[in-house]
Amino acid sequence: MLSDIELPTAIDVSSVVGLIAVGMFTAQILLGLLLSVGYNPIRKWPRRRVKLFTFHNYLGYIGLVTALTHPLILLFSATAGFRVIDIFVPIWSPTQPFENTLEEDQSTSAFCLLPSTF
Repeated sequence: MLSDIELPTAIDVSSVVGLIAVGMFTAQILLGLLLSVGYNPIRKWPRRRVKLFTFHNYLGYIGLVTALTHPLILLFSATAGFRVIDIFVPIWSPTQPFENTLEEDQSTSAFCLLPSTF
């Protein structure tokens, strides 16, 4: 019975980690919208003291780490053929070079925004 279960590949795990990162960034945008209109959780739902700004910051950092982990998992795949150089110069990647370059541009812009917060 247990021998019939297939383990997920590194590509499967990488895609799930990428989707989790997208979900975190979506929640990050929604929290940012709440903060921009001055939402107060004490006056409205959930009527408790919740530090939205701190949660917003932590969620952003966790999302950034998750997004950076996403391409690193592909290095452990036997079928993807990714190398370390493909993460830094994605136009040479074996599959989807244009899409990977767009993803790299988004990560680079995140690295440019991160130091500006300190």
